Amino acid sequence: SLDNMVQDPSSCTLDNLLDCIGFGPFQYKLLFVAGLTLFADAAELLLLPYFPSMLPCLFPGSDSGDRNAAVSVIFMGMLFGSILAGPVADLYGRRMGYLVTCLLCLVFGILSAFTSSIHVFTLCRFFVGIGVGGASPGLSLFMEMSPKAYRGKAAMGFFFMFSLGGIVIAILQWIVYMHFGWRAALAAAAG
Repeated sequence: SLDNMVQDPSSCTLDNLLDCIGFGPFQYKLLFVAGLTLFADAAELLLLPYFPSMLPCLFPGSDSGDRNAAVSVIFMGMLFGSILAGPVADLYGRRMGYLVTCLLCLVFGILSAFTSSIHVFTLCRFFVGIGVGGASPGLSLFMEMSPKAYRGKAAMGFFFMFSLGGIVIAILQWIVYMHFGWRAALAAAAG
């Protein structure tokens, strides 16, 4: 209890404080904010099946090798993002690591929507992949700020955001693509 921690300051750890306070409004807010990372990841990853039909429209005259590279480079970026995310978050903090991954997805996702070169598009998708692969600081931040007794349910709620993102983005992409085309659909997935 909090009274015990006041009497014995050595027992005053973040985990003990969180256990005393419980799961409340702060954790729900953090679930929403950090969960948006997985929501956005779903948006980016669920675009991949559309790339084979989308890329010839966006980049007429591009060869199949360039188009295949543009589809698969996101996974190379995810590899680098997952390797770099932990050390960056350890060095600069979970919050900064989380913000960097979000900015990478947003900035390079929008840039990829408006580029006129398949090679610049591929480079942008690589950096989006780094952002997607580096999503772990959001989970780490959320789990570290959740009471021990709620961490299993908290993780389930966090990963639910990916499924929710997949459903919402599929509907949104269909609407945006039908009315505004592929470039708008790419920009919507990034935003």
